[in-house]
Amino acid sequence: MSKNRDTFFSEEDFLNFLDGFFEQREGLVLGRGDDCAIIKAENEMLISSDLFLEGFHFDMKYFSPYAIGYKALAVNISDILAMGGIPIGFTMCLMINKRVANTTFFKDFFSGMASLCKEYNLYLAGGDISFSNFLGIDITILGKKGKRCLYRKRANVGDLIFITGDIGLSRAGLYAFKMGIQDRFKIATKSHLMPKISYNESRAVTKNPFVNSLMDVSDGVLKDIVRLVPEGMGANLKIDNSMLHPEVISMAEILGEEPSVFAAKGGEDYVLMGTIKPDGIRELNKDISGFKVIGEVTDDGKFLLNGRKIQGGFDHFRYTETY
Repeated sequence: MSKNRDTFFSEEDFLNFLDGFFEQREGLVLGRGDDCAIIKAENEMLISSDLFLEGFHFDMKYFSPYAIGYKALAVNISDILAMGGIPIGFTMCLMINKRVANTTFFKDFFSGMASLCKEYNLYLAGGDISFSNFLGIDITILGKKGKRCLYRKRANVGDLIFITGDIGLSRAGLYAFKMGIQDRFKIATKSHLMPKISYNESRAVTKNPFVNSLMDVSDGVLKDIVRLVPEGMGANLKIDNSMLHPEVISMAEILGEEPSVFAAKGGEDYVLMGTIKPDGIRELNKDISGFKVIGEVTDDGKFLLNGRKIQGGFDHFRYTETY
């Protein structure tokens, strides 16, 4: 590193700085520095990728560098947990603009990531870096199988649909930031910046033999429920205010929206949503504090929320929410 500790003078300068935040961990045979990393694989592996882009997934007006680093990795960890897996490591490609190319920004950015690496014992295997017109993070995460893998579209008619936490909080937090009333929505704004990842919930779900499908809620219940149930089946969702966080209800009232609709449209909550045979409900309700049954799988191919036909959630190509 140069004498001016806040400046990177080369790519190698940046990469040497990065090394101070990510330790060599078990399972990583050869890390950054060669043409490829070498990892020790145990049979089948889980792999998932996510982009996290300035101006689309986050706004630097209210995202701190720490929160950007944290959330960029957290959403990938959530994908592994959503299949009942155990995250073990990741690769990272960075698109960096001049505004953030300094040690002050990246010390906090890497610290946010490193906090999750410590919590989940993750290694950084490698990646790439390039200058860009905006800040972007592309992470590919690696995982191993847990007790069992849970997939989408394995439900049966009559199964109950459940979630493991609050929905709509991240959306409420986003609106709070946009409206400048974040002090009134402290839990919602924290949920938007640094979502709680469902590690304990994932372990509880995978050990329950009555659960037959699972995913995380990233684009909103209204969008994701269609992805969860098998083709030809439908879902009858029933969500009332008693199932919602008070800050979600408050924001919906400010916006003049029905709270259940507002919550079900909200993406980036990263709670788990799955289907379970009714016989397994009592055990899962005991194991997960935020457990809620929000509907039932049907045989008619229709998707209803409180009796109304639904189509909504977040769409990466539309850039809008619909209902």
